[in-house]
Parts: sequence; C-alpha cells; structure tokens
Amino acid sequence: MNPVTTVIINPRDRYSGLAGCIEALYRCTPEPFHLWVLDLGYPPKIIDPVRKLLAGRENARIVDIGLATPMDASCCSTTIRASPKAGCRR
Repeated sequence: MNPVTTVIINPRDRYSGLAGCIEALYRCTPEPFHLWVLDLGYPPKIIDPVRKLLAGRENARIVDIGLATPMDASCCSTTIRASPKAGCRR
C-alpha cells in the first residue's frame, strides 16, 4: 500500500523533544506514512540521535534546511512538497 500521509516535523522551540516525538510517532501511528524532519541546523546532540532513529527507515528523510527560524522553515516545507528532491535555502 502506498502512503497517503506525509508527516513533517518542524519543532518550534522544544528541540530537545525531537527524538521523543519521532519515537512516539512510530509507536502510535499506523504505517504506511512518510516522515520528513526539517533540520534547521540543529547541534549534533539534537540531530545525531534522530539520524540513528531514522537509519534504515525507508519512509523517513531528514531535509537539510540549514540554520533557519522555524517560521522560515515552515515556508520551505511548502517548496519541498512541491519539489521533494529540492532542498530549501533562504
């Protein structure tokens, strides 16, 4: 079955909860779904555990937005949906 839902995680100000959010999503959400995590230039202590959680999961990807505010990243997610292969640099 093809996924009909894409979940885009764009944390606003609680970056430390990112890995827990992803764990809860996989634990509580029936598959299939796509997961896109917008990387806003997180420090390694935040993004490294996320990379480990998503390793080997074909339905997940980390989209490197670069250092951006969450509001700017929200605008980029519209661009990414239109052209999923493209990154977004503002």
